[in-house]
Amino acid sequence: MSNLTIRVEDMNGQQRTIQVNSSWTYAQLHNQFAQMFGGGELSVIFGNKYLSVVTQGTATLEQLRFTNNCVIRVLQQMKGGF
Repeated sequence: MSNLTIRVEDMNGQQRTIQVNSSWTYAQLHNQFAQMFGGGELSVIFGNKYLSVVTQGTATLEQLRFTNNCVIRVLQQMKGGF
């Protein structure tokens, strides 16, 4: 169990850093993103793959191979739309 600093990059390329624990599940991290981005549908990309709460929600960040200073891209689908 260790603390990680991860970088979260939004659609505009702006980065923020957050502290997480490697024993968190992906679902816990996704909840953190939902708070940071004010809800809406979020697409989360780590490396070259999308992370899904449905398929990876119970996996720990350690199991997903998150490392210190890794960059997570979060794309936000706005509510409403056309």
